[in-house]
Amino acid sequence: MSPRVVRTPEERAQALRDATRRYHQTPKGKAALKRAQQRQKERGWPAKKKWEKNNPHNWRQRTYGLTKEQWADLSKDGCGICGVNENLVCDHDHQTGRIRGALCQTCNVGIGFLKDDPSLVARALKWLGGVP
Repeated sequence: MSPRVVRTPEERAQALRDATRRYHQTPKGKAALKRAQQRQKERGWPAKKKWEKNNPHNWRQRTYGLTKEQWADLSKDGCGICGVNENLVCDHDHQTGRIRGALCQTCNVGIGFLKDDPSLVARALKWLGGVP
């Protein structure tokens, strides 16, 4: 009789991942994975995004407390930085939750990558030659 192998929780988890990976390489496993991916595509995250796109005011009401009229007033002039009037999102301060206004997706992501830090924005402006 062979001695029983004692595994740590990490080793058991790794063994399970390895077995799952091997299973998904078999024809039966590939078919099961494809079905699971299709189910996830039909419902789940994409369905949520589709609902939010079709009901933007309801989503903004729940997330930011903005009514349709308030959002229309905020977004009437387009993006607060570049002036574009499409793909507008609600920009807010992540620390305080205070709404700053409407920005296009590109400008919002840009200031997000600069960590909403005015000193980083100033350094970026200097780098681009906008400030002497």
